Amino acid sequence: MGKKGKSKGKSKKSDRTGSSITVQRLKHKGSKHTPLEKIAEEADLVAVDADGTLVDWIPKATRLYNKILSEDGKRGVSEKYVRNVLAKVGPRRAFELLGYSGSDLERALTRYEQHFDIDAGNYDIIPGAVELIHYAKQNGRKVALVTNSDERYASTAVKTIVESYNAKFGTSKDASDILDYVRTNSKKPSGKALSEVLRKTGSKKAVMIGDEHKDLGEAEESGSYSIGVLGTYNSSHEFGDEPDRLAPDMSVLARQFKATFEKNSVKSGVKPGHMQTQLFDSYAEHTKDGSAEEMPFYATQLSAYRRAA
Repeated sequence: MGKKGKSKGKSKKSDRTGSSITVQRLKHKGSKHTPLEKIAEEADLVAVDADGTLVDWIPKATRLYNKILSEDGKRGVSEKYVRNVLAKVGPRRAFELLGYSGSDLERALTRYEQHFDIDAGNYDIIPGAVELIHYAKQNGRKVALVTNSDERYASTAVKTIVESYNAKFGTSKDASDILDYVRTNSKKPSGKALSEVLRKTGSKKAVMIGDEHKDLGEAEESGSYSIGVLGTYNSSHEFGDEPDRLAPDMSVLARQFKATFEKNSVKSGVKPGHMQTQLFDSYAEHTKDGSAEEMPFYATQLSAYRRAA
């Protein structure tokens, strides 16, 4: 009877998503349901999408739209309206919907583009994002940011991640301590970007974490594991491809990774490598000493991308 009672109690704990004992596999019709224990043990690289997975740019865009509208004496917009309407059509169409036309439209677009990276602060960090990175690095995994966005977007995304990580854990790490590689303009789901990251970081197997079908396709094309995350943008989104696993949000996934690493006692002994960021390299080549002085638009953001000595 004693054994039966213990077994029953353990079963209750294992049913809790994110439990420190076990990880519950989420129901997803047709999903391959690969055990997270297997993914955590075999994948030595954790590749993560940026927008909608690690950071949320909508609050910042809302602040900037409202700044421009206020300067022009127009009524402001809500974050919900930006997320559900303006973000889906692009800046030009967005300003048209806000009543701009002709030369006023062009001036509004110019201000939006010029001030996006220097006004309205960072993006918002998605809950659970830095915790997941922290648990992966603690357990000897390399972490890469793999995004279809350009260097301009990625610079603010990385700045947001670094500042949020240091604030959360009371550290003073720079980008190269937190991210081992940043791949922009990835053209997911070709599979080429993730294959490149695997090669450049000396990794053998990756798990790609993202919130869209293109992220899952990138994993499929490169022979990697995939984890689909619901939440920020796609609470009702149905992935076009079947992920190896499905998570309701990043906070739950971070707890699941922590529990799995603890359960598996994964100790690979891999030391975090220096970040080899395409973002810095693509611009540093234009200067003699590899600095960003000749690129004022990126100077502040790129200072965090210097490789550790």
